[in-house]
Amino acid sequence: MFGYKIKAREAKNKFVWSMEKDGKKSIVPVKNFNFDEVADKEIWVTPKLPFLVFIFVGFIISFIFGDILFFLLSLFQ
Repeated sequence: MFGYKIKAREAKNKFVWSMEKDGKKSIVPVKNFNFDEVADKEIWVTPKLPFLVFIFVGFIISFIFGDILFFLLSLFQ
């Protein structure tokens, strides 16, 4: 998803998940990461975005534009 590099010491106090495990980057966030073990290293992190944010964005798009899938499928008739 979204990832950026930050010092592990700073990441400990932010609302982020690590994207590294054993020094290797991963697509899946690592939820049980110990930031104290790599205090001065720069690590890849991703923000902890609640799923409700994405549902809300989809709801707003659907509310404003209507059923986009129905519109696209009706173009092929």
